[in-house]
Amino acid sequence: MKRFCLLAWLLLCGPLAPLHADTPAPVMPEPGISDRFLDTFLRLYEADPGALVRYANALRAVKPAQLQRAMEGLDTTSFTYLYPMVISAAELPALNSLPLEALSLMAVRGGTLKPIPFQFDEYDQEGLIWIEGVSRNAPDGEPGKLDGLDELVFMYRDGGREQYDPARHGSHSGLLLREIRLTSPRNADRFVYLVRDNPDRSTARYVDIDLDAGTLRTTVMTLDFNPKNLANIQQVTARVGEHADENVFDTLHLNLSTGILNRNLRVNLDTRKNIRALPLGVKQGPVRASVLLRARIWYFGLPTLFSHHLHVHLYEQGAVIPVQLAVSSLGAVKYLLSLLREPEATLTVDLHQVQGARTTFDSAWHERLTGVVDGEMSLYEQSLNHHRMPGDWLMLDSTRGWSMFFVNRIPITEGGLFDAFLTGSELSMLYLDDPGASTDYQQFSGATPRLGFRANGLPEPALALLAAAPRMPRSVKTLGDALLHLQDTAQQGALDDYDRIVSEVLAGLVARGQYTTVAALTDAYLHDMSRLRFTGIPEPVLADIFRAAMQRAMTDPATIDHAALLSAMKTEAEARGVNLAALRHATMDLALWFPNSPGPDGPKDFYWQVEHPPRADVAPVPVLSHRE
Repeated sequence: MKRFCLLAWLLLCGPLAPLHADTPAPVMPEPGISDRFLDTFLRLYEADPGALVRYANALRAVKPAQLQRAMEGLDTTSFTYLYPMVISAAELPALNSLPLEALSLMAVRGGTLKPIPFQFDEYDQEGLIWIEGVSRNAPDGEPGKLDGLDELVFMYRDGGREQYDPARHGSHSGLLLREIRLTSPRNADRFVYLVRDNPDRSTARYVDIDLDAGTLRTTVMTLDFNPKNLANIQQVTARVGEHADENVFDTLHLNLSTGILNRNLRVNLDTRKNIRALPLGVKQGPVRASVLLRARIWYFGLPTLFSHHLHVHLYEQGAVIPVQLAVSSLGAVKYLLSLLREPEATLTVDLHQVQGARTTFDSAWHERLTGVVDGEMSLYEQSLNHHRMPGDWLMLDSTRGWSMFFVNRIPITEGGLFDAFLTGSELSMLYLDDPGASTDYQQFSGATPRLGFRANGLPEPALALLAAAPRMPRSVKTLGDALLHLQDTAQQGALDDYDRIVSEVLAGLVARGQYTTVAALTDAYLHDMSRLRFTGIPEPVLADIFRAAMQRAMTDPATIDHAALLSAMKTEAEARGVNLAALRHATMDLALWFPNSPGPDGPKDFYWQVEHPPRADVAPVPVLSHRE
């Protein structure tokens, strides 16, 4: 239920659009821009990424077909154009402890080495964005130095198409520390250079947010929200295309109706009154704005004890919520769920003025069928409500030069291993295209369309596992610490109830023939867990440790002994020279992207690109750099 509620904070971000130009640019006459002007702009942009910001106003009337041609002209796809590269400090070990203010990024643009927009972000010890004077936790590492969980962020498209050659591209100030080669399955390689002591910085900013005013502005869109509740979005408008300045957003609504200790003593909580995401602060950079939030339930106008800190990364054309599966919040989750009786939750998004838009999702995908926003429910649209889960993605294509593409990273796949622990709860998708279906919480009448999720009841095996989980000491902060603590206490029988509950579920799966070998069970576990992002130990190494430990500790797929499994994991890790204590966090990255379109090959192909994004290969600079 907590994951369901946290999913709301992702969908709150509506179609993100780029930010204001630093310098006013001439506005092209309606109804569109000429192909000649577009070609001229592309040449300017190739020479300097800042051209996108300077000429944002001039591009307001660009047509969808021109946007697609621009993507191809820049040697990008709808996905790689909007994709932000994120490189962790762990990928730059030789540069550990260098001062962040001395580092910058450059690329060959227009025949010379030029600065491109970038930023370094720092995190706290629980994996949340660290903001000095705002964060409640200590920073992970030393502030201002490259270390810990720090991240370098920049746009893939800003990489140069040429590798730096001082003989052709001239000299530069500062020291080139690393060459970062960006490889994409769909595009030619690009190159970026990490430089020390070069004073040049790009003035381009792709995203800007004002928490006091409640406005987000990017180069392609604007979003207005309640400064006291980021979940209360008031308006979203595109800044480019033939429908620029038209609001396309109605309402985000999360409702939880539940009994408290008694199914008949019911309360109703929703994002209008009770469920709030208060922005505490923001780490603002030219590529993304990372907002630290406190999600809290209020009742009778008073804050309750149920609150959770999280952050959301807001990009030029996307939003990502890295939902931490934190050890420290396990106790609060157990207590909250123990109070609920027969809960019913609904999360919906109502859009506005998107007639003709096309909607579908992964589990309902058909090459020739989509839902069409036309005020009527076709047979296909009716069938959308009979699906339990969306699958890996959900798409709405406005057909006007912007789309909405949600990437589902919840580690539960329909019919998968973890799905078996949801017995007792009912899940279903929700889609409605009916101008007469109004509610009391909307800004505008009708469902045009309304899409979302429903959940009823509580998953009995999952609840039993929560209740059986041993209490963690306050000193346990990370997943690695938790695994080692459980490995010690399991020897004294602390996980016996846990073993029994899991084994009961596994026995049922084996009896139905779903998993007949330990190897098949291991594959199913790793399939669901691969939807999470782990820090501290490389994910392939972690998967290899777990696979070997399962083979060592289990002989029967219907019976599990967690004490033996944890001991085997420790042994297998040590055999590989890995300390399990290094495992930091598990994160469920819920992403909402806003491409110009799903691309010519449709949403399935767009998702393939999400699964195979550009990769960064970091290496020492291969040529002697010429310094001024």
